[in-house]
Amino acid sequence: MQKQEVQLRTFAASTVKKQGDAARFVPNQLIVAFKPSASPAQRKKALDAIGVIVTEPLRPAASGNALTSGPEAGEVSLATLNAAKPVTDSKVLTALAAAQPASDSASSLADRVSLGSAIAQLARNPQVEFVQPNYIYSLADGPNDDLFVKGLLWNMYAAQDGNGQALLTSQFGIQAPPIWTHGTVGSRMVYVAVIDSGIDATHSDHMGNVDVSHKIDLVSNAGQQGDSPFINKDEIGHGTHVAGIIGAIGNNGVGVAGVTWAVQMIPVKVAKAGVNENIDEGTAIKAIEYVTTLKQSGIDVVAANISWGSNGIFNNNGDLIPDNALLSAIKRLAAQGVICVAAAGNNDNNNDNKPFYPANFDTTSAADGTPGMSFNAVVSVAALNPDGTLWPYSNYGRNSVRLAGPGASIVSTIPADSQFARSGVQTFRSSDRSLYAVESGTSVSAPHVSGAIALFYSIHPGATPSETLNAILGTLTPAGSLAGVTISGGRLNVSRFWHPGKSRRIEIRHL
Repeated sequence: MQKQEVQLRTFAASTVKKQGDAARFVPNQLIVAFKPSASPAQRKKALDAIGVIVTEPLRPAASGNALTSGPEAGEVSLATLNAAKPVTDSKVLTALAAAQPASDSASSLADRVSLGSAIAQLARNPQVEFVQPNYIYSLADGPNDDLFVKGLLWNMYAAQDGNGQALLTSQFGIQAPPIWTHGTVGSRMVYVAVIDSGIDATHSDHMGNVDVSHKIDLVSNAGQQGDSPFINKDEIGHGTHVAGIIGAIGNNGVGVAGVTWAVQMIPVKVAKAGVNENIDEGTAIKAIEYVTTLKQSGIDVVAANISWGSNGIFNNNGDLIPDNALLSAIKRLAAQGVICVAAAGNNDNNNDNKPFYPANFDTTSAADGTPGMSFNAVVSVAALNPDGTLWPYSNYGRNSVRLAGPGASIVSTIPADSQFARSGVQTFRSSDRSLYAVESGTSVSAPHVSGAIALFYSIHPGATPSETLNAILGTLTPAGSLAGVTISGGRLNVSRFWHPGKSRRIEIRHL
């Protein structure tokens, strides 16, 4: 498979960071799920045996947003081991030493041995449903809006607008202008959760499209819903860039236009500056559970954008340790009617052979010990170049990656004081001096799909998640570069959500 890297005008591909292949985890922490039949005494005995000193439940309380203990909350817990008394197992030591990557330090190997031994010992307990590491995920990397008019948003273009007029065009954009021209621009009754580094709600291209009343910061001021500085506190810039692709205001004369011009984006902050832009699994699970509680409370969240991920690690037998804890949380969210859109990853990796989580999750699976759903509510998105070829670093997989969206040299919003603004990436100023930056990767292809889901729901508010996915996947444009490297072999095309001169509703069928 040949993949060609291209640049659009002066957009710098050198700003792209390739995600590392090595899986990572928090030393001395694991996530354990006990079977419902396990008594408190049995749970305590099992954890004491491996030297657990602190446990934190990762299930929400029956009501409210607090993550507190209780019969159901205790089923999945984050456990911290006593680092001074590592668990050792000669078989684990021998296997890991033999498979030790050259980049592993002695301390890194010791961490792997101790954690691998603890997992192996706990997994033998008949009261344990599953046990795994606390994985670390990384951030994957027609209107009058002035940067659109200047031809900088190739990702949104179509060959013609809705009236048949030629546009500054890239035929490989998502074909948004025809649907915008006919008045389909979204609805602020539709919500998308952006689980990321936060959103700058004060950016002029976001005004009114960010739901600050339900924002939450799980890393800077963990669990404090009313964290007032958070409103302009995306120190990294990643979440704000993602948000601009989903829902930057269109036709306001400045900056860029998102896929949907009217939406409510909920900032769920899981990454902050100063920690290598990493997200530990406990925080990721809390974020998913928080969005679940919002949906249960009546907030019409239709999609959760997850532009981050990581590979799994292997046990002493060479078997992959699946991330069942995060899968379980995502299944609970999906059961509430929320589609999870995930970046496929930036490793130039075949996800069929080496899973990249959460993109590789399948909600029809019962691997986590809970019943599978009738359809897969996780959408894995690869990244496209402006010429329609697969972006060079994009992960792929004919059985694991659903579709592709624009992912190279994408211009979107960033906070003026963010790492993006200071890191040397190419930036632009709109006519009102707001700041925008160029980024590439599956982190930016995923929000095109999240925005498309929100746009579709604004036209078809009664559609089920499976009907929505069927409509999006059924209106893709076939792409030769994607044949055999994605499930659908197609790229995102939103223009067919509404047909000029025909019924406003397209046919939707159950998957």
